[in-house]
Amino acid sequence: MYFIGGDIHKDVSTFNVMNSRLKTVDEFVDVPTSDEGFRCITWNYRPDECYILIESSTRSNYVARAFRNSGYNIIVGHARDLKNINCAKTKTDRIDARKLAEYAVMYHDWEKFRPVDDYGRPVRPPFRASRVFDIVDYEKRTLTRQNMAISRFAAGYKRTIQEYMSAQDISMPIDFKSIDAKRSIKYLREIPDDAISFMLDVIESAQEWSSTIESKLRKLLENDEGTKLLMTIPGIDFKTAAYFSMAIGDVTDFETADDLAAYFGLVPRIHESNHKRASGQSIVRDSSNKLRRTVYDAVRCHVRCCRKSLLSKFHLRMMYKIGQRSAEAATGRKLITVMWAMLTYREPFALNHSR
Repeated sequence: MYFIGGDIHKDVSTFNVMNSRLKTVDEFVDVPTSDEGFRCITWNYRPDECYILIESSTRSNYVARAFRNSGYNIIVGHARDLKNINCAKTKTDRIDARKLAEYAVMYHDWEKFRPVDDYGRPVRPPFRASRVFDIVDYEKRTLTRQNMAISRFAAGYKRTIQEYMSAQDISMPIDFKSIDAKRSIKYLREIPDDAISFMLDVIESAQEWSSTIESKLRKLLENDEGTKLLMTIPGIDFKTAAYFSMAIGDVTDFETADDLAAYFGLVPRIHESNHKRASGQSIVRDSSNKLRRTVYDAVRCHVRCCRKSLLSKFHLRMMYKIGQRSAEAATGRKLITVMWAMLTYREPFALNHSR
């Protein structure tokens, strides 16, 4: 078995080929990052004798698809977990490729033996593996992320307008609830203030962009079963359901609900020393902050929309025990468990589901 580490850049890449004894047997320096450049691997090493590792970057998805289409087993390592590469004192493409090959040996051994600790718990892998999407799924995923980003930007801009109006002692009629509503914008347009007019232009542009992206997404996700199932949860609209569905991808990649919760970064942090183990003080927060924030937003919307569900009742109990912020994290973990069950068993949301 050969273990190959690839240091990928936009134009050129460097590969280090290592055997199971951690000895370099081949090296390819500054080959083009293209199908033609990858022939240094595909023409010399068969897919069944190779295990390839690259670091996540802007080109990693393209490189991973190129090798997988040729039958190779390739892993994309999360950049934050490969600290020996990012924080090394001496850093060159050749050294980085060699270290990636060493990581490939470690990950292959972990994947082959699946070791457990003294308490019978599975040992975490040496690094997290990023997910690789095909072209169509990558387009859907990018559009859902951009749609959520525009929504967050618009929400922040609404607060900016409110702060400005408060500072200028400008108020709207009592029955005008939202600043970005059409009649609210029409009312504010009549105020002779250039700053408000500019900010309203930004809000209207964001609404137009979001509407365009959402119409495109509805066509792409017309037959997506995961999005339809998640939309049955009270408080989750199409935009949020699509974001969760694209973030999760194929739910079979997660064997248990705990694996999915770990992907979202909502599992307890564990500290163990001298055979003493403590957990539950905080969450690991290893995932994207935006993804975790969307879970908290979904919890708030669900609690407001459906007070009779088990999730809302659990949130209420936790809020009295551990406070509002920690209760949202605990209920978010429950919500992820519910989503995993819904997607795994292909069942819509039930108010008092006990599975």
